[in-house]
Amino acid sequence: EFGKPHPSQVIVISFTKKGASRLKDEFVFEEHETYKQLKYERSSKKSIKLEKCFEKFLEQEQLGSDNKWYCSKCKDHQQAYKKFDIWTTPDVLIIHLKRFQYLPSQYLIHRQKIDALVNFPIENLDLTSYMKRCNSTVYAQAPPIYDLYAVSEHSGTLGGGHYTATAQNFQSKNWFRFNDSHVSQTTAEKAISSEAYVLFYRRRKGSLPCGGIQVGSVGGDEEGDSDSMEV
Repeated sequence: EFGKPHPSQVIVISFTKKGASRLKDEFVFEEHETYKQLKYERSSKKSIKLEKCFEKFLEQEQLGSDNKWYCSKCKDHQQAYKKFDIWTTPDVLIIHLKRFQYLPSQYLIHRQKIDALVNFPIENLDLTSYMKRCNSTVYAQAPPIYDLYAVSEHSGTLGGGHYTATAQNFQSKNWFRFNDSHVSQTTAEKAISSEAYVLFYRRRKGSLPCGGIQVGSVGGDEEGDSDSMEV
């Protein structure tokens, strides 16, 4: 038999970081100190420069023991090394930031959004130091330097998210924010947020169709002069 609860009998649930991050948006609850601390830790995270993302993207990486590569010479599976290099750049550069990850556990695979702030340049994104053949004369008239003109954004979680966009009018050079049917004027600086998902850049000077490569000279690639990379 249960009587009325005493006013001093209060149940406090202390959430772990994973537990709090998996809460659905529709649940409303009083913020306990543990959850307040979690929000503070998230907001106080240091930002990551886009240049650091490029450096990480180009690092040499050894395959894991569960993802070995079969060597045709030694006839055995090896933990080989893999590496990406940038040889050419398009006139329109699309950079896809990795915002979602899968974390395997003992029984399940947890999906999680990466909400780190990536600090990307609005003007003068210079890829010269990341390219393998930037000393080529083909880049003298069209150097790999880019200016931002649009950002696609994702807010919310994997369970319920929303897409918006911030883009520049190519005639007036003014920036606008697009949220469904609502459009408002904004600034380019406000596009730099933890919600930034896909970045759109255009070459500042000159033009190099197909990245300066003659069509058919390397693998017969005829997909056009726009590329994308995920970093």
